[in-house]
Amino acid sequence: AGQFTSATGDSCYAVALPWLTLTEHGNAVLLGMVLACYGVPRTALIPVGGQLSDRVGARTLMLVADATRCILVGVLAVVALRHQATLLALGPVAALTGASEGLFIPPSYALVPSLLPPAQLQAGNAIASAAAEGGNLIGPALGGPLVAVAGPAYAFAADAASFAVSAATLALIPRREAGQRAGPPPEVGSRAGAAERLWPLVRRARLLQIMLVVVIVANLASDGTLEVAMPTLAHYRYGAIGYAAPRQAIRAAYPMACLGAGSVAGNLAGLRGPTAGRAPGRVRPA
Repeated sequence: AGQFTSATGDSCYAVALPWLTLTEHGNAVLLGMVLACYGVPRTALIPVGGQLSDRVGARTLMLVADATRCILVGVLAVVALRHQATLLALGPVAALTGASEGLFIPPSYALVPSLLPPAQLQAGNAIASAAAEGGNLIGPALGGPLVAVAGPAYAFAADAASFAVSAATLALIPRREAGQRAGPPPEVGSRAGAAERLWPLVRRARLLQIMLVVVIVANLASDGTLEVAMPTLAHYRYGAIGYAAPRQAIRAAYPMACLGAGSVAGNLAGLRGPTAGRAPGRVRPA
């Protein structure tokens, strides 16, 4: 429930940020720079998030990251309300928000396995992913009208509120449940040696190398298109000049909603996939 709410707010943010930068500046340069400020620390701190998750616990780290992003996105709402959409104003906040996201991602993958026995992991992961993608489906439908009628500041405020709700739901998880695995732990040895074993495995396993290359190339090819080009196309295609044309912002949110719909369908299909209840596939290192 918390991740559904947070994903809904994130979609409002994803509508509001392009609308703010493109409307006030009329080009995609500022949008691309702000997204770069967000993306670089996000990527850099993902490994740190994994290590901190092992030390302080997945639930605790996720809660702190959500509370931090609640404050940061609230600052973005103030910036938008004052019409101060400059790189100097947006860049540092975007960088800190991206850093918090990087710390959040690793424990978000570790939390569900800590709560479910191995036989239920596939179904549990599918439900959790479908809930998050459901937020990505509903969020644009809410964010478009909100941006169009009230302005991007209120969409940022909605996202900040969603982080507060997500943090509250994480706080409701008993500490003993978040810190203890429902089933027997996987045979991966001590946590301290996990990082030391990772890179030798990458060097040896050809399949893992191919997967990493595919993911890197896919992200390089798609992120610029989806996060910069798509909102820019929607903005200019529908002639959005300001907030006085509500239907334009709603139309601009349509492509994001379609992405969310496809993701929900895929996750629900995986809920009862052919490997449900069976052991996951294993790859023997060369």
